[in-house]
Amino acid sequence: MTRMAARRATARWATARWAPWFIAMTTILAALSLAPRAAAEDVRALTLAYNASGLELLQRLARSPGNVVLSPYSIGTAMAMARSGARGPTEAEMARVLRHRLDRAATDMANAELLKILNGYDKSAVAPGCEQGLQWNGQRCEGPAAGDGRCPSTAHREGERCLGEPIFRPASAKLSLANALLLLADEKEAVSPDYQRLVETCYGAETLAQIGQEPIRLEQVNAWVSARTEGKIPTILDRLDPDAVAVLLDAIYFKAHWAQRFNKAATRDDAFHLSATQQANVPIMRETGRFALVARPDYRAVRLPYDVPSLSMVVVLPERTDGLAEVLAQFDAQELTALGAELNLARPRLVALALPRFKASSRADLKETLSQLGMHLAFDRGAADFSGISGQPLSQRRLAIGQIVHRAVVDVMEEGTEAAAATAVIQQVMAAARPPQPEQPEAFVVDHPFLFLIVDRTSGAVLFAGRIADPR
Repeated sequence: MTRMAARRATARWATARWAPWFIAMTTILAALSLAPRAAAEDVRALTLAYNASGLELLQRLARSPGNVVLSPYSIGTAMAMARSGARGPTEAEMARVLRHRLDRAATDMANAELLKILNGYDKSAVAPGCEQGLQWNGQRCEGPAAGDGRCPSTAHREGERCLGEPIFRPASAKLSLANALLLLADEKEAVSPDYQRLVETCYGAETLAQIGQEPIRLEQVNAWVSARTEGKIPTILDRLDPDAVAVLLDAIYFKAHWAQRFNKAATRDDAFHLSATQQANVPIMRETGRFALVARPDYRAVRLPYDVPSLSMVVVLPERTDGLAEVLAQFDAQELTALGAELNLARPRLVALALPRFKASSRADLKETLSQLGMHLAFDRGAADFSGISGQPLSQRRLAIGQIVHRAVVDVMEEGTEAAAATAVIQQVMAAARPPQPEQPEAFVVDHPFLFLIVDRTSGAVLFAGRIADPR
């Protein structure tokens, strides 16, 4: 055999031996490189569904007068947990009304990814940075005075110690997300272990067994929600149906500081036009800074970032004092996407902002509203199929949704925003260039009814949304 032929034979042997391994590794690496992209795309598809159904609910609830606040994320998560246990026509109808484009398994996994994103914003456990020679003691920077008795420039001396403020704090937003599956003591077998594992793995849901009679069970449900929302929502349910076997709960608590805080000294009472003919004096916060500001048909919108750049509040201000109903009627998921794209492209400009301080809360039973949107089977005790929750044939046990109760509160002030929401889903058994010019700020005066949205730009999730008709 010639040397060339030997080389070819060796090459063929090596190819035959290592080709399968090489192909397998190439496939694995390709899959790994596509996994983050696929996960991100699924999260976006999921939040698009949450936003779409959440805005539809907002439009329906806004038909009644007054302020309306809700959390598309909280409602979306609670309903996704319920859909995970639905089967057949019940699941198909839920997916359609909830605007889900992902199948059940993909929805569950996307929820798990979304949780990772949102849980990553709380940096409160990271110690602030202190000047050299000082350490954070949990409340402030502290350290021994130098030999000559001096302290670092950011500190003052108290006795033999130097005390001062940190030179920087990590950008942080407190975003507490909590889900739970509450089981009634005498109906533990109504929820299968597989479903319990699913909601724990993909939704971070606790499984809590309830004990005692209805008043005690009700107290436990409300106590759980109150604890998870820092007391902002002390109660979510006024009653528990005697046929209830399980309660799916989702609670969200949000607190963040503005990236550019309003100066309290600049806040003063001014007129807010409740309608074209009625007005009231309310505290108006004022600040001039650089913000993304765009104009859309019938309204303008400004984005106010929080300390964590991915989180922001978008304020939507109709051009006309009485134009909110018209703007809200067209404010669907497509309009929200278009607005977000424009804000992302907008170059921040100097804006003289005037925004009312406001605090609002809402409570709604969403069962009727979802029925109006086309969800019927999930509430029909004779037709609902939640066998994925029970793990039992329909002939043995049939579950249906008896109540969907949602409460949300929001408090917007000079330092930032504090908000909370909770959703309960109750299962029941059957029974061009120019010369530089001095820049003048553009006025954005929120002096009549408006919309607001608290948005996470990384995932696209609308955490809170609302109509403020009266900020008092």
